[in-house]
Amino acid sequence: MRHQRSPSPSEPASSPIDRHHHPGFRRIKRWLREVIWQSPALYHRLFELRYRGREQFECRGSFWIVGFQRSGNTFAGLLIDEVLYPGRVDFHLHLASSLRICIDSGRPGFLVIRKPLDAAISLAIFQRWPLVRALED
Repeated sequence: MRHQRSPSPSEPASSPIDRHHHPGFRRIKRWLREVIWQSPALYHRLFELRYRGREQFECRGSFWIVGFQRSGNTFAGLLIDEVLYPGRVDFHLHLASSLRICIDSGRPGFLVIRKPLDAAISLAIFQRWPLVRALED
């Protein structure tokens, strides 16, 4: 059996620190979001750059459904897609900027609203996060 030395205080622990979960990184990310959210068009453009090639963030269908994550968008979208507009519903739109773009498109749609605490609890369970993190993000 090999002897393993314990890491010194200056060395990282056995698993590296994920910079995206570091409290300082999340604080800066939250501050940037607050600044950029002042301009939905700018926020949407930056989001498009990050997620290039994903059509789900555009409003192209005959009908749209927008809401925050874990608010019931998928359920409502599948229901309306099945009953009213087969194959023509955009419903994985979770950005405030998507709401603006969809409204400006002139197409009919829904804004799904859920109590923020309920959505945060659902997000924490879904992502397996502590509730505090879901409330922060």
